Amino acid sequence: MNAGAMEGWPFPSDFRDPSEAWDLQGKVLFFALYTGFWSCVVLAVFLYTRLRSHCSCRRRSRSPVKRQSNGFGDVSKMSEAFGEMPPFPERKVHELFLEQAKLTPTATALVLPHEAKTVVTYQELAEAVRQLAVVLEQLGAHGEIVALSLPRSSAQVVSILGALLAGAGYLPMDDTGPEARKRLVLEDSRATVLISDANSQECKQLAADLGLHWVAISSFGNFTVTEAQRPAVQSGAGSGDTGDVAMLIYTSGSTGEPKGIVYDHQHLLHGAWFWAEEHGMSESSVQLFKSPYFWAVMEWEVFPALIRGGKLVVASADGHKSPQYMAQTIEKFHVDVLMITPSVLDLLLDVAQGSLRGLRVITTVGEPLTSQLANRVASHRGLSVTLRNFYGASESSCTVYTVPEHGVDTALYPRYVPAGTPQPHVSVFIMAEGSFELMPPGEAGEICFGGVLAARYWQRPELTAAKFVPTEDFGRIYRTGDLGRFREGALEVVGRLDRQLKVNGVRVEPGEIEAVLMKFEPQETQQEDAEMGCLLPVAKAAVCCADPPQLVAFVEPRKEATIRAHELMEHCRKELMPAYLPKLIVVLDAGLPVLPNGKVNYKSLKEMADKEASQAQETVMDSLGQMKSMSRAAILENAVIHRCYAFWMLGVLTDHYAWCAMSTDPKDPTGMRSLPFCTALASWNVAPWAEALVRSLGNDQDLFGFIMLGAYQDSRPQGGEARKRARLDWPDLFVFAVYLFMAMPLPQIFRGITGGWAYPDRTWQTFNVTQGTNGWDQVYMQNSDATAGHRWYLQMILCAKLYLVICDSLCLPPFLQVLVAALGSFFGPVNAGNACQAGVPSFAVYWLLGGCFAWIRWVACYGAFYVFCFHYLRSIVKFFTGRLPNGPVWSASATASSMLLGLLMALFHYPNQLLESGEKGFWLTPILEVAVTTLQPALFALGTVYWPVKASFWGNSTLGCYVIHFLFRDRMTEVIQMMIPMLSWDLTGLLLPWAIVVLCLAFMSTVGPVGHYILIAPQFLASFVRRRLCRKS
Repeated sequence: MNAGAMEGWPFPSDFRDPSEAWDLQGKVLFFALYTGFWSCVVLAVFLYTRLRSHCSCRRRSRSPVKRQSNGFGDVSKMSEAFGEMPPFPERKVHELFLEQAKLTPTATALVLPHEAKTVVTYQELAEAVRQLAVVLEQLGAHGEIVALSLPRSSAQVVSILGALLAGAGYLPMDDTGPEARKRLVLEDSRATVLISDANSQECKQLAADLGLHWVAISSFGNFTVTEAQRPAVQSGAGSGDTGDVAMLIYTSGSTGEPKGIVYDHQHLLHGAWFWAEEHGMSESSVQLFKSPYFWAVMEWEVFPALIRGGKLVVASADGHKSPQYMAQTIEKFHVDVLMITPSVLDLLLDVAQGSLRGLRVITTVGEPLTSQLANRVASHRGLSVTLRNFYGASESSCTVYTVPEHGVDTALYPRYVPAGTPQPHVSVFIMAEGSFELMPPGEAGEICFGGVLAARYWQRPELTAAKFVPTEDFGRIYRTGDLGRFREGALEVVGRLDRQLKVNGVRVEPGEIEAVLMKFEPQETQQEDAEMGCLLPVAKAAVCCADPPQLVAFVEPRKEATIRAHELMEHCRKELMPAYLPKLIVVLDAGLPVLPNGKVNYKSLKEMADKEASQAQETVMDSLGQMKSMSRAAILENAVIHRCYAFWMLGVLTDHYAWCAMSTDPKDPTGMRSLPFCTALASWNVAPWAEALVRSLGNDQDLFGFIMLGAYQDSRPQGGEARKRARLDWPDLFVFAVYLFMAMPLPQIFRGITGGWAYPDRTWQTFNVTQGTNGWDQVYMQNSDATAGHRWYLQMILCAKLYLVICDSLCLPPFLQVLVAALGSFFGPVNAGNACQAGVPSFAVYWLLGGCFAWIRWVACYGAFYVFCFHYLRSIVKFFTGRLPNGPVWSASATASSMLLGLLMALFHYPNQLLESGEKGFWLTPILEVAVTTLQPALFALGTVYWPVKASFWGNSTLGCYVIHFLFRDRMTEVIQMMIPMLSWDLTGLLLPWAIVVLCLAFMSTVGPVGHYILIAPQFLASFVRRRLCRKS
């Protein structure tokens, strides 16, 4: 090629046509090497997964599960198990704490990251506990119930120990719970003292209403006392010995009313003492206190560290809700013992990234531990812990299962890790339902606990007698209602006898929630409701647990009644604890599904709950800064889309900044053909394969990918639609405004702000504009290809949507819409609809259309593809889902295939003729181009489904990055051309492509997102104004 025709910006001074720098043999050889590289990647993934699986199986065989039998003999014939009987102190837990405070007075007891006093020693904590105990004794709390309504803080620890030292039992209440629940619990417990935060006016009023002494804690060791004007009726709860009430916790009740469980001092100490024994707690131990203190499991978080001289790190009030916060706290304060629910542990592993390396023991509680999660912990990189699974009821002690070092044998336990073997001083029996006969060995029956148990239910002797049963053969036992069996020496939980649920570690009785739903009374009684007289609008209510665990409530309204789900939800918020609040409430006007005998069909309800949960809407921010409600499935789709968008945006930047196929071929008289290489890399110092690699990242696969997944998102059905109908909405108007803004005045604004630095000035100069322009007229837009000219993509999307809306209004079927668009783009003229000759002002034409022609065939090709994807891509994906292989090896294979196709096109067919120049050529050529440029992004998207990478930061900012990146094109091209001589020493030629990728990724991570959020700032402002107006109305 004539080098004289290739002078000036952006051609390098040592120009060389890359396509002439090597022959066909060299291209084939490099493609073979590139294929070999990706084959090695796939092989490495394959071998790694096989080796890891093989090693895990061999190592598990060295650690057989029957080690858990603890000497029970023939473990295949078990229906009962007994824990060991080591001695433990006949003391009270607060006494052991005070003894420890004498032994290590200057050691750190509490770490308080969110309080003014961040470190509390054992001596300081003991003194604060004694001060509070004296006050409580003066208030007559000995032998009574002291209620606590406090956020997680040092005040919780001081109040618990202070109440115990005063000889009282403590009652922990959720400080964020509804006032009605607090009042009910306070009245039922007959508490005489209420301790709360000094700022809680609600608790102050409750204490006054119920005649309770009120102790208000403002900070560590500082509190004020307001004595009751009319003291409450004394309960006479205690008598001063070890049988006194130590803790009273309220759990969900099957009759609709919460029930109180009484822990005596023996039960409380048993849990704390043997947790400390099993976890090796010592003065060097650090445990995180992050569970709600009104859960029974708090005995394992608060007391063990304090009775062994360790540190207790007190998390923030809402710390248990944020996995990121927990990971940071664990790393910062060197926590080595962690108690956590399996569902939260799973989330914690997602965000940990090495912050859990200091953990020594993780113990899961509250809900079943899946074998998959247990093996994830065992194989987690940088994590070397002992993983334990605790099982038990609030009324009983526990069983413990220690996960083998290298994971659980999924052939033996495919779904859940077993519950394990009894703790010391605990026995477990598998009994027939409704009797006290042991089940045959290996068969499932009701799990019953013996040994150390809770004392009783508070003021419910009938329930206590039914659940805590003294027997001649087995001693006092507690019937859990869980179904279980012994297998391989370990207890397995296989179901429930009743409808009790476990959700996020909390025991939930559906009856309590259903009773609240049945009491619903609309605030504004409508005409048809008034005709019902005194009947309440809810005829039936049923609560199920969906998978993943979340509560879904179904209600059946009475005939002629009108029920709104949001009003029901508001009613539940006022009556129920947050842990019992349904995630969804579904009104079934047709009635609850029933069995032939007329009872509720809970199996059908469970299926409905799973479906409703999968379609449940969550509020997320889209790429235009709008808050949208999306289903969980849609959010998972978006995660894949963000990964693809991020990579394809990288390809767009490398294409544009290296000027790949962006310079016009001087030999082409039509001015339509582009040079088939990256102009900025056409240098003797650039290896031809390096230039080809850069081209392989871009090309039309990026555009096709954006169109495919953009249409896929736009076609997502909403509100029960079977098929998404095309519509133009506010976001489309916003995109149109961005389209106009790109041409004017965005470039002018940036030119003024940066003094011409963030502006394609060198590109502008190469056009040799002969007509005068002030930079704000039609002449500027006509010649500013780098800014006004590259708006065609947004224009194409908007025109395609408009086409869909028109076709829908004409009731054209989808196949006909696609056919008309495809035929028009292939057989239509190259250009049509010259608005410049129609008498329209040139300025308006160029600002609205980007040029004279309303129809450009190569743009219409992309539009037709969008129409096809809008109507059929979702069906295609659904068809192939479940039919294609999956897993990490498939992910690597799909990604490798996509990358190989990209290089194949860059080497042997570049650029695309039909799509870039509008030339039809041989009939097979456009078919080949469309097939390859569709298959390549499709394979890439399939591969990224299994990538462990979150790319929402880049994926959500692609619009702004696309709009803003043109303004920096000249500067970025200059940087690339500066790097060429600097890296000319690299004989492989591979450093330059990597350097270009890193440069573009840096732009995507900094300038692009900043420009994006500046661009969508009006959206934020509009949303803010709308919210304020809604609040006022």
